[in-house]
Amino acid sequence: MPELQDARYERVFERTESDPVTWWLSFAIVFVVVVALVGLLYAILGGFLAPSTPRTLVESQLILLKNAARTEPNSGKAREAYILALDASGQKDAARKEYDSAVKQVVGLERTKVYSAGMTLLLENKDYKGTVTLGTKALAEDEAARKKVIADMKQNDALVTDSQFDNTTRIEVLLNLAHAYDLSGDLDASLKQLNSALALDGEAADVLSVRADVYSRLGQKDKAIADYKKALQFIPDYAPALAGLKQLKAK
Repeated sequence: MPELQDARYERVFERTESDPVTWWLSFAIVFVVVVALVGLLYAILGGFLAPSTPRTLVESQLILLKNAARTEPNSGKAREAYILALDASGQKDAARKEYDSAVKQVVGLERTKVYSAGMTLLLENKDYKGTVTLGTKALAEDEAARKKVIADMKQNDALVTDSQFDNTTRIEVLLNLAHAYDLSGDLDASLKQLNSALALDGEAADVLSVRADVYSRLGQKDKAIADYKKALQFIPDYAPALAGLKQLKAK
């Protein structure tokens, strides 16, 4: 029996060897099958092993900001950053929902930051009246929160004055109010808000530049030039001030 099997194998080998077309066809079929199996295996393993990363940098930033907002739900800064990021990415409804949630959760001085973000959303929707209403409320609550902090500290024999508070957010609110009044056509009211902001920080180049714009449209060219130049003293390459000053001098 072994001799018979060997003879059969020899005859098969002889036929294959004598027919090169058949041999190459068999080789091609085997090669294609092997390549297909390797490709399938790679696709399967790749699906399991490939890391799941955000598709864009914006998505990655949103995830980080969302995690911060969820980790610190009472932080006005974290909530404000996430609201503005959602808005900037075009997720307007999500930004509004996040704002509504933050207003309920964040209290005290931190809430002013949330209000500032809400004013930005209203300005984008051209709701200038709503922006003014919210800004007025934000300033009133911020003032009340400051007084409470001062009173609480006095009870603990600690001296705190209004000058020790960080005015960054209050300035943001005043600047948003100025924009709202400006866009609604009330330049005098806009100027009043800008003056209040500069009373808190006279070196705010962005506020100085905006006030210069208002002065220019009110026909007060000298005051506008003075504000532009002052803004450039603090930030020499501040583009809005450079452009405004150049435009005024060209007139």
